[in-house]
Amino acid sequence: MCIKVQLKRLCLRRFTLVAAVCSAIIVILTIATANAGVRVRYADLNPSELTNANGRIVLHVSVPIKRVTPEQVSLAPAVSVLVTTSGNTIVITPNERLRYQTEYHVRVRDIAGQYGRHHSNIEYHFSTPPAKLYYLQRQYSGGESKANDQIIATTMQSNKTEVLFAAPRILEFVAVRDELVVNTYHDGVSQLQRVSLSNKRTQAVPIAKPQLAAKLQSLGDGRRVGYITGEHSDTKGGQLQLLDVANGSLRVIEGVGAVTDWRASPDGRLAAVITAKSDLLLIDTVGKKQPRPLGSASELGDFSSDGRMLSFLGSAGGFVAYNLERNERRAIFSDSTQANSYIVRLKLLGKNVRLMRSMSIADRKLGSEVTYNDGRSITRLYRPDGAHDITGLSASPNSQYTAVETAPQQNSSFDNYPVNGRNMSTRTILIDQNGTVMRTIDGCDVVWK
Repeated sequence: MCIKVQLKRLCLRRFTLVAAVCSAIIVILTIATANAGVRVRYADLNPSELTNANGRIVLHVSVPIKRVTPEQVSLAPAVSVLVTTSGNTIVITPNERLRYQTEYHVRVRDIAGQYGRHHSNIEYHFSTPPAKLYYLQRQYSGGESKANDQIIATTMQSNKTEVLFAAPRILEFVAVRDELVVNTYHDGVSQLQRVSLSNKRTQAVPIAKPQLAAKLQSLGDGRRVGYITGEHSDTKGGQLQLLDVANGSLRVIEGVGAVTDWRASPDGRLAAVITAKSDLLLIDTVGKKQPRPLGSASELGDFSSDGRMLSFLGSAGGFVAYNLERNERRAIFSDSTQANSYIVRLKLLGKNVRLMRSMSIADRKLGSEVTYNDGRSITRLYRPDGAHDITGLSASPNSQYTAVETAPQQNSSFDNYPVNGRNMSTRTILIDQNGTVMRTIDGCDVVWK
């Protein structure tokens, strides 16, 4: 019995000794690693999200670190950032969307590890991809079809194009995550289809009741789209319906009356609608809150990229920027240098940044131009010749590029589509922030990705 007890004690001593040695080794290695400095092991980021959405840069470092502040982090070209720290990770969130096809350098200085006394600087660099866009090229005019309409993919840095989808009458389309949702017209009603961006496979989107759909938009959450139903929804109004394209679930927005126009906020949680009675309402797209009245309006502009501001044309005339957080409205005046000018289209791109299409009257002739205002200076981006009009305006998610649709003033035909009708000679001019024309495409309805 005594021998067994002694053996047990001997084994326990050996175990305790081995455990102590292992613990000491771990501590020594930890301290040695800490003293060797902090290093970047790897990074998690999606460069496309950083240009088109609210992306993040996640740096995984070699040892647990103390809190890192925004003042310790620099991103070049210069962009302000938010920073959080947890264990071995540093999460960096840019306060604005990054530029396309640009190399960025991240530098974090004076990082202190949880163990050890050394402070380190780390660096990481990455490149963002070229701007990718999709546009609609129509080839149908009232009578017999000459060819199918096409949705075409291209980039700002290349003239190469690729046909993603073709059908006799394409009314509208939007991008939802890694696919397109397309609204086509057949036998008097709309047909929605999903088109994969990777392999071009198509899949019909189930709709409970076949009818004409207009003003198709993505809600920005990667799942839902919305549209207004009814044959004369632009004048008499119709039902606003929100559709989950993945599972086919449909929600009809009730209690707002006939809707003539709408816009979704960037995160898809809110929608602004104008009714046939010119009421402007803010809608909770999930349906948990009652509609919020914002006054009256005759035309919608857009939400700002951060979702805090909404622009619209008031019923009494003049564009207004509405601060949804402060419940304040501010009149917006034309940035055009031309006399007697007025705003036709207004896009709020961010804090104090806006894109504007203005009209002016000179020598009894109408003129139009597009201006970019970054809060510090105003740049005229584009002004067509006297034979063309500006008919459409959009901007890339990071505001780096602007798409300006133009059409001839005379001797042109229209496609007479029941929704989103276009001049058959419409072309789109792609311009950078300095007003340099990058390229011209034969099509309309540019969607950026």
